[in-house]
Amino acid sequence: MVFTVKINYKNRLDLIEPNYPGNYPEQMPIYLEVDWERQEITAFTRNYQIDGTPARQWHGLATVYELPGNTRADKLAEWVKNEIVPSVEKLIDKFESVWNGSNWIGRWSWDDQTEKNMWMFCEQMSAEELGVGNIPTLSDEGGLYHVIDWLENFPTADKYNITADTTDARLQEIADIIVSEAENDDVVLTGDVFEYLQQIREEMQG
Repeated sequence: MVFTVKINYKNRLDLIEPNYPGNYPEQMPIYLEVDWERQEITAFTRNYQIDGTPARQWHGLATVYELPGNTRADKLAEWVKNEIVPSVEKLIDKFESVWNGSNWIGRWSWDDQTEKNMWMFCEQMSAEELGVGNIPTLSDEGGLYHVIDWLENFPTADKYNITADTTDARLQEIADIIVSEAENDDVVLTGDVFEYLQQIREEMQG
């Protein structure tokens, strides 16, 4: 195998992260990067509008592909090795980095077969194909949720026995339980769970 897969996530939710405050979508997009020059494949989250485009991508030495928002991080490396590496290794012999007088840039030597292989790889990495393919994903409802959206249809007070007299210490314990239960359902919560529970208690206090 020519390419090295540098993806070492251990937790299935490691790629589910909130975006910067006030940015859309609320979840930070997930990307797979193929670095053609270094012959490495990595995965990460990034807001390109704020963080910008890294120089290696800008100069064509690496290419990024957006992954589904419910991508399962701990199984991603295996999928990349089995599904992506064979595709990119058909292409790597036609890639080279050249000095243009200012920067190292990527350059391809195109022929009919290389164009076909690249088209097939781009199709493989398209949103439509990834959406129906075998990329490892979380449960259907997995992903990022604001605590209000996650709990609004649950009888939170009744389930956790929250009353007007519940202490802050107990509310914090309940908040920790809710975060843990959400993770068991493949959900990462945004917002302050403890503050949300305080609001429930205040409503009961009248």
